[in-house]
Amino acid sequence: SLGGYIPGFIVLDIFGGSGALSLESLSRGAEKAYIIDNNIDAINIIKGNAAKLKVGSELVVYHSEYKNVLDKLKHVKFDLVFIDPPFKLKVIDELISYLINNDMIAEGGYIMAEYPMEDVVEKHYDGYRVKLCRRYSSSEVLILEKNTMPGKKLNITGKGRCNISFTGDMEYFLSNVVTNPKFMMSSINNLDNYSLVDYVNSLGVKTKEERGNR
Repeated sequence: SLGGYIPGFIVLDIFGGSGALSLESLSRGAEKAYIIDNNIDAINIIKGNAAKLKVGSELVVYHSEYKNVLDKLKHVKFDLVFIDPPFKLKVIDELISYLINNDMIAEGGYIMAEYPMEDVVEKHYDGYRVKLCRRYSSSEVLILEKNTMPGKKLNITGKGRCNISFTGDMEYFLSNVVTNPKFMMSSINNLDNYSLVDYVNSLGVKTKEERGNR
């Protein structure tokens, strides 16, 4: 969900386990990774795996309680943070709040958490959007993306523009939907393409029709 390559990322794994997440991140271009774990057996496994992969100073491993280490790392801005605690620990909300309140996530950075499916976890934080929330057999994975400047990506990927609708005939539009166009009918009946454009204009956002009725 985060793409195949993460060049220059600074990564934090709060419950390291085998170190697989951080080591995989480094293999995909991350600049540096920090791993925390208070289990000496896990620390030995992490160091052994790092040695096999010939990973050097780009990996920093802490054998300690996570609270002690996080306090030392408050000055670091992380692009990607993994939170995958033992299921008996109910600390997801606490850790996400700590990271956000201490401004430890870089703009455009991600917090990725995994927890038991039955746990109720807060998903709404100011300045963050839910990039993914997906359930698996016994767990749920949540990815939050820091985005304090809505519309920033449009300036990067769309020259400050984006396609919001289609000004042609709806029957023609639906005939070009590859599979199951009927699922869109309820939305279109409540707010058709012209009504959407009118609404956006009413908010003071100018629209322009371009080729292909976009």
